Amino acid sequence: MFDQEPRIASVAALDREHLLVLPFNAFQRAIEQSPDIAHAVMKTLAARLRHADHKLARWR
Repeated sequence: MFDQEPRIASVAALDREHLLVLPFNAFQRAIEQSPDIAHAVMKTLAARLRHADHKLARWR
């Protein structure tokens, strides 16, 4: 998303789905042109990081 490194996630759909691929350059343009998009992405990433941190804390 923010770099051009390979993703490390996978997904499986329960139903037939249509997916949209957003190329790196298009994503970069979108977050440069719309601070709202950049803010929403950062908010989502912060929540995911917090969730992962809570899960790790339970393992300690």
